[in-house]
Amino acid sequence: MSRDRGSFENISRKFSFFLFASVWLVVIYHSNFRYYCNFIDVVGPAVISSFFYVSSFFFYRGITAENVMPRLKKRLQSVLLPYFLWNLIYMLLYCKQYEYNAASVIRGFTVNPYCTPSWYLLTLFLYFLPAPLIRKALTKRWSTIVVLVLGGLTSYLGYIHFQKELALIPVVGGYLIRMAGYVGPFLLGAVIGSRHDDKLHVDWKRSVVALLTAVIMVYLIFHGIPAGWKYLLNILLPLVLWEAVPESLFTHMHFLKWFTDPILFINMSHWYVLFVLQTWAMKMNLGAGFVIFGCIVVVAFICCYALYYLMRWLLPGILGVLTGGRIKK
Repeated sequence: MSRDRGSFENISRKFSFFLFASVWLVVIYHSNFRYYCNFIDVVGPAVISSFFYVSSFFFYRGITAENVMPRLKKRLQSVLLPYFLWNLIYMLLYCKQYEYNAASVIRGFTVNPYCTPSWYLLTLFLYFLPAPLIRKALTKRWSTIVVLVLGGLTSYLGYIHFQKELALIPVVGGYLIRMAGYVGPFLLGAVIGSRHDDKLHVDWKRSVVALLTAVIMVYLIFHGIPAGWKYLLNILLPLVLWEAVPESLFTHMHFLKWFTDPILFINMSHWYVLFVLQTWAMKMNLGAGFVIFGCIVVVAFICCYALYYLMRWLLPGILGVLTGGRIKK
């Protein structure tokens, strides 16, 4: 294996590991365990930002005028189709609990999805739509700076300063706040992917500096700085953490693929699994607390992994559609 090939594989494993860690934190965030772990609430924006960074990076990496439209069409299968299928599944799962009408169904497939974690997929696809214009803007330095500034202002103003005003907009207000909040991370990921993908390699010197920076950022996030600065540090934290971890650490971690391949499936399925487990725990009077809800999170992960690999064995075609063709050999 050539050095370049080995380095590329290490970086791919590193990306997967970051997403895997983010999914763990998302599951904890969506469980009752979060009420016993203040850390999850505080770093929530950082966790979600990491998904947008990675998705945008891979979309814009090596992008050209010739491949931008094929890539956009491919996202119909890999992003939009899973979004609608997962929401259809959740609508059927909840059919005995809710009464459906035309308005509620439209909301359930758009701004207030039945599969709550899937909002990320729809938002991601909407971010992808202006890709031809963004790609062209990223070819020049001055217009790249304009893109970054506009993205940062949209996130900062929409998520911090005009959140109350946006929330007053009927039906779509909450969704617009979410969309505004992650425009900045998405566009920054696009810039890194299209212009700086050759700078992903992290040596130990960069790692030490970044690690110290990350410690300072986390300290500031947890010690009462203004909301705007806290949000800014949170969305930049994934980039600093990337710099803090040399990819050489992943050289022999071939086993990671067994944990990272089901990431999208776990992200979409865990919501209902948690609902079932937490409802069962209440009916069985198991009580509440750090240990009980921590065990529920672990069991939920085990169930999601078991279901993924069971479907991979028995129903690989259906699993392939639900994961947007992300099944790897």
